[in-house]
Amino acid sequence: STINANGKVNNGNFQVLVDTEELLLNPLLDLGLSAVSSGIITDQEQLNNIRVNIPRLKTLNGKLNGKVNLSGNLANLSTENIAGDLVGNVKIEEGTINATGSLNSGNFQTTVKTNQISLTALEKLLTETEFVSLKNNVLPTDIKGEVQGGATVSGNINNLTPAGIAIDGDGKVIIAGGIVNAMGKLNNGNFQASVNSGKLAVNSLLDLGEAILISGLIPVEANQIQTLQAQIPAIKSLNSQVDVNANLSGNLNNLSPEAIALNADSKLFIDGNTVYIDGKLERGNFFANVETENIALRYLEETVRKTGLFAIPRRGVNEVVRSKWHSPLPPGIEGEIFGNLSVFGNLNNLNPQAIAADGTGKLIVGNNTINATGKLDNGNFVASAIAEPIPLSFVKKIAKELDTNLGTDNRNKEIIELVLPYLETINGNILGNAKVAGNLENLNPEAIAAEAEGKVLLADGGAVNITGELVGQKWQTAVVGDQIPLEQFSAALEKQEQTKPAVAAIRQVQKLLGQAENLPVIGGFLNTNIDLSGTLANLSPEAIAAQAKLTLSELPVIQQPLNSLFDWKGKQVEIEKVSIPPNVNANGVVGVDFPEQKPPTISGININVNLSDFDLESLPIEKLTQNLPIEKKGELLTGRVNFDGKVIGKSIEDLNLVGDVVLRNLAVNSVDFDSVLSGKLNAGIADGVTFKIAGEQDRLELLLDESYFPTAFLVQRDEAKLTGVTEGENLLVTLEQFPVELLDIAPAAQFDIGPVFGKASAKIAISGLRTLDLNSITANGNLAVAKPSIGYIDAESFTADINFAKGIGTLNDGTLLLGDSRYILQAMVDINSPGASFDPKFAGNLKIEKGEIQDILTALQWFNLEDIARGVATPNYANAEDVQPVAVGFPENTPVISQLRRFAEIQALLKQQQENQQLNGPIPIPPLADLDITYSGEVAAEGTLQSGIDGKFDINGSDWSWGPYKIDKFLLEEPKISAKFNHITTY
Repeated sequence: STINANGKVNNGNFQVLVDTEELLLNPLLDLGLSAVSSGIITDQEQLNNIRVNIPRLKTLNGKLNGKVNLSGNLANLSTENIAGDLVGNVKIEEGTINATGSLNSGNFQTTVKTNQISLTALEKLLTETEFVSLKNNVLPTDIKGEVQGGATVSGNINNLTPAGIAIDGDGKVIIAGGIVNAMGKLNNGNFQASVNSGKLAVNSLLDLGEAILISGLIPVEANQIQTLQAQIPAIKSLNSQVDVNANLSGNLNNLSPEAIALNADSKLFIDGNTVYIDGKLERGNFFANVETENIALRYLEETVRKTGLFAIPRRGVNEVVRSKWHSPLPPGIEGEIFGNLSVFGNLNNLNPQAIAADGTGKLIVGNNTINATGKLDNGNFVASAIAEPIPLSFVKKIAKELDTNLGTDNRNKEIIELVLPYLETINGNILGNAKVAGNLENLNPEAIAAEAEGKVLLADGGAVNITGELVGQKWQTAVVGDQIPLEQFSAALEKQEQTKPAVAAIRQVQKLLGQAENLPVIGGFLNTNIDLSGTLANLSPEAIAAQAKLTLSELPVIQQPLNSLFDWKGKQVEIEKVSIPPNVNANGVVGVDFPEQKPPTISGININVNLSDFDLESLPIEKLTQNLPIEKKGELLTGRVNFDGKVIGKSIEDLNLVGDVVLRNLAVNSVDFDSVLSGKLNAGIADGVTFKIAGEQDRLELLLDESYFPTAFLVQRDEAKLTGVTEGENLLVTLEQFPVELLDIAPAAQFDIGPVFGKASAKIAISGLRTLDLNSITANGNLAVAKPSIGYIDAESFTADINFAKGIGTLNDGTLLLGDSRYILQAMVDINSPGASFDPKFAGNLKIEKGEIQDILTALQWFNLEDIARGVATPNYANAEDVQPVAVGFPENTPVISQLRRFAEIQALLKQQQENQQLNGPIPIPPLADLDITYSGEVAAEGTLQSGIDGKFDINGSDWSWGPYKIDKFLLEEPKISAKFNHITTY
């Protein structure tokens, strides 16, 4: 070390100039301490302050280079009377400190500038000089960072306390991959500082902040440090960056959080997303406002999962195959979130219960928006969300994505695939809002209260309103459907494999009833009121209670309303009431099993069914018979039905309807049966139908196979019997002693001729009935009618062979015996109309093998010529009461011999009159009883309903006689007849 010094003294005033090179600072400090201790400084507090700080400066082991110029008076060497100035530097292990300064009247001012000093060296400098007291090192040994800057320090040599020193400086810290620029002032112990930075690595700052907390540099309670440390790993997982602009103020005598004021304006950068943070700290109370830009929803989900702040479940096949797990957000569902959050609290209590927060946010998924608000106070939080109208098309998209990405062995996938076809058929919008409340100390689901309400507005009309609430572990939900049109679900229902048998049966019945082919399977409107409740401790279906009230305005086929009330009791549905007003009522239970990874299944069905006084007139019989040639005398079907039975089965596939049937006052087209018919009904989905009822004389029986096709039937009324039995693909129908008049067929009613009578018997084999297609149905058989008649016209018998195939019906060898006459009929009708309108073709040929005129006269009851004038109309004869004998000529007590004598006289008189008439009158006409004609011939006719009939006939005979008149031969050949429905023309 080298010290060059020179000086001069004049009149006690001295001036000294010292020039040093690499002068060790410690000996100089020791010399100074000795000097001030010798009595130069008499103020004991000032002396003690110097004695405390000189050892701290000695720890620097510095070397002094510079020039010092001192002046004063030897008579007074107190610091107040010494003046000087300094230019130089101090070299210490950590770097070089350049300084200039001046001293005048005890007041000093020094300007200090440093080159780049590492942060670890600076920490070492501060701790070794004991300017700061640390429990642990603040900076890890491997941290990279440097500081450089300058400051102007001023004060009075007699007061070197922090309160007596003023500092004005600026600096630069290179740390965490960025630069922090700082400016600061200290005056009377009060400091002000401003900091601004470029992008800094948050993880490095977190490490530094944690080390500062642990070091004790800032007095913070241990439990508060632990609270902050618990949050650090989650934040570090983001690998974020931050830039900071902050203003800090306080007093060196109190560095507690309550005594520091802070204003900050920062930006947090996380993978291209920016979060804006404004903050303020005053008296230990802090306020922070956080605002986000549009952050991708999928990124946010992954970020939350990464930080572990909330547990987010994953979708996947099972718990084992983790590699197949997916995000709960379906692929293709993208969105953005915006938000603003304000947080209030105190640094002395960073527990969640002591923090208040208020925030708003907006979630945009596609073109759909959900607005949210939240509030936190004393650990209690409240959050609400309101969804703007969301189209159902978006819900369909989510459902499709879930269906595509769910594993195959997954109950949710099967449920989605069941619901998706119905969802596809509807359009509309969803509106809703929800509210959640709880406390941060207990985020278990059972400690959270929530309420929600939503509405689905269907485009085709109707709405579904949903409300729900959660209190503690208990929750309840209500679903109310209002006038939902069911026709929109019809197409989806027809495509379901499970419903195809039922749909086919409905379509078949609709076809039989002549209902429109494009009529939906289901129609009308549905109204529902469903209440569900349960506990979060057990969300299995067995632990959920439910009650449902369903109303259908129109059932398929019968087009009657349905009202129902159901209860769910863990493992079974209790049907309190199902009614089809005014006659049908049902109640019972349906058991349900819940196999793992599969949809629920029916485990047992037991339902009581009651049909009370059902009026058969309400059935659509008119539609079934509108094209049949039946003269309706009144209602085609009347009677009252009562049924009391059950629907039972282990599953839907083996359901059976069994019970007792009572049918009262049955009449078919005014033909009545026994007043009471009773019996059994057994109908099963897989087993077909067995129906048998009987009265005193009459019976009705019907057997249907598993496809509901007739395999046997019996209709018996008195002696008449109609039976049918299936053999292979043929239905064999047998008719015995059937009174034809029951059919009430009157083909000649326009001629005042009554209906057809007779006892009919027949045997017919029918095939192709299952197709319900007339072109595929065939029939072959024979028919016999004993004593057939049309009105008053009686015959002995009629027999024929009948055939029907490909829409063409034929009658062959139809033989009618009328007295001694014999007629053979061949006929055909073709119902295959080429056009849109129904216009069947028909043709017939009547061969007269032997005709007797007396048989016709007898049948038409033409007994004299006057009867012929009546035509074929039914004769009108007087009753016996109208024809009473009148006494002629004698009183009632005249002897019999006198009366016989008088009768002989009358007979002689009549004979004389007749003889006179024959001699003088016209040629007498023989009575019809003397007409003796035997003839043969053939009549042919053909036509359609619309074009009319064209026909011809040939009649011939020989040896005809009528009393005295004789005809040897008669021939009538090929006259033609054309007929429309209102006239007949011959030519």
